[in-house]
Amino acid sequence: MSRSPSELDDLLIRRATEGLDEAESHRLNALLDAHPEVDSEWVDLLLGELDAALLEGEEDSLSADLRAQLLAAAPDAAAATKGAPAPETPDRGPDPADAEPAHDDGRSRPWLAWSGWAAAAAVAALWWLPAGETPSAPAAPLDFPAVAALSDAVVAQWAPGGDTTGEEASGEVVWSTLRQAGVMRLRGLAVNDPGQFQYQLWIFDRDRDERYPVDGGVFDVPAGATEAEVIITAKLHVDDPTLFAVTVEPPGGVVVSSRERIATIAQISD
Repeated sequence: MSRSPSELDDLLIRRATEGLDEAESHRLNALLDAHPEVDSEWVDLLLGELDAALLEGEEDSLSADLRAQLLAAAPDAAAATKGAPAPETPDRGPDPADAEPAHDDGRSRPWLAWSGWAAAAAVAALWWLPAGETPSAPAAPLDFPAVAALSDAVVAQWAPGGDTTGEEASGEVVWSTLRQAGVMRLRGLAVNDPGQFQYQLWIFDRDRDERYPVDGGVFDVPAGATEAEVIITAKLHVDDPTLFAVTVEPPGGVVVSSRERIATIAQISD
């Protein structure tokens, strides 16, 4: 169940985006004292990461968790800002150091005009979270070591699967069921021309019919690569993986593989 908007949420958003006067600050402190379960810094965390992303001009600098929250919040954010005037573009003429803000408690971000869609998205992201939860700290990059460090991570070794493309295949695959995340490291897999064929990962789940393993995504091995590190993109929830298999498929992959060409496999030990 989602948490409904509140006066406390509104004050936290305004504190981070435009600042509060003395009376509002006192009111916010009183509400925070009355609701210790609320993280007083969640807005600063969210907008701080957005600041970094926009200043760098790179969406990828957002953590996966916060990006997902903002994407989920986008329809609500659009509705919240519909009809509102667009944020003004900062004047590049005078030196920003000479500008004197009307109110600044050290938290406002006037140069990014957070009073527009971003603030609404931040509020909507909070409402989208399950009750009692707040945005987590920026997630570590999703790579092999990060997933392998998770408490429930399982690792399996790649071995040739019978097709000539995987005759020299080796490496590892790691998977976390709790995070529904995994990464493959593959060495010795033949370079492919994406216009001719692509590799496709299949995840066999103990609780699923083995005729229909979970699609883990298609990928390529570019020329000159000595090792390919591929993030797994499972299309369905995987509860108890027993086997990973990489097949050779037409460009774009298939819904159900004939498994005529299996490049490499990795068995999870019981």
